[in-house]
Amino acid sequence: MPSKLLKTPILPDKYYHIFNKANNSEKIFRDDFDYQFFLLKLSKIVIAGIDVYSFCLLPNHFHLLIKPKLSFQNSKVVPFKEHLRKFFQIYVQYYNEKYKRKGSLFLKSFRRIEIKEDYYLKYMVFYIHYNPQKHNLISDYKNYRFSSYRIYINSRQTNLQKQDVLKLFDDNLEEFIAFHQDCIERRVGFEGTPSLGMESPN
Repeated sequence: MPSKLLKTPILPDKYYHIFNKANNSEKIFRDDFDYQFFLLKLSKIVIAGIDVYSFCLLPNHFHLLIKPKLSFQNSKVVPFKEHLRKFFQIYVQYYNEKYKRKGSLFLKSFRRIEIKEDYYLKYMVFYIHYNPQKHNLISDYKNYRFSSYRIYINSRQTNLQKQDVLKLFDDNLEEFIAFHQDCIERRVGFEGTPSLGMESPN
């Protein structure tokens, strides 16, 4: 699937799982401010033309669930793929300057998978949130600071498409939480049980 992961077009009003990792087993994020800078630029650059539904940032890779805005399609700006690439370039410039390094940080092109069915969309929300536990970074993904899960379970303001995601769970936060727990109990997304759109960059 590598060529498909790299060549799938980014089109308006479609859902995509976007992910990438660092070159040569480097870290993308070395301290808390790196995570915060990535999320700040995500909210300032990407959200102008692309809705973000969930995210998870890990030391050497990241996951985003996005949908390019239909209203952005005919604007006089760069295409969606270039819009994302600009965001990643800004982060690399920041990172290289901070850590006195040169060259690329990420693999050449970010990976993307179109998510076409609602039930895979629901699973993808879970899978992205579950990633830090999957990679043994934390014993319980619900406590991980750099994913969108904790944003969903509290009432603070957010640029995430929180209401749209909750509609997948009958506009019920308890159903959202229960679905995550059900996935854990059924071991969905665990190593050896991949589902469509859940491929890991590692």
